[in-house]
Amino acid sequence: MFVMFGTMCLMCVLFAFAAVFRPDRRTFSLVFLPFWILGVWGTGYRAFCSPDDWYRARDQNVQAWRARHPRWAVALFLVEIASFVWTCYVIVRKWI
Repeated sequence: MFVMFGTMCLMCVLFAFAAVFRPDRRTFSLVFLPFWILGVWGTGYRAFCSPDDWYRARDQNVQAWRARHPRWAVALFLVEIASFVWTCYVIVRKWI
């Protein structure tokens, strides 16, 4: 959850940067910036303040699935990383 919180913070900073320094992308950035701010708030609450009972049980189920299917787990992890890197590349290439 901390990785998701960090990603949300990064996207919030990138959208704020685009809203301030890129006048051609200002409207788009200002429309989606509140969603990223809400995402930061939600993931921050989940990561730092919420009780862990339900999440711990869910994570145990996910870990059990990953233990039963290690190749699929690695493949999904690599797809997630590639998706994040590609998203950052597109944002940097088009906006900055």
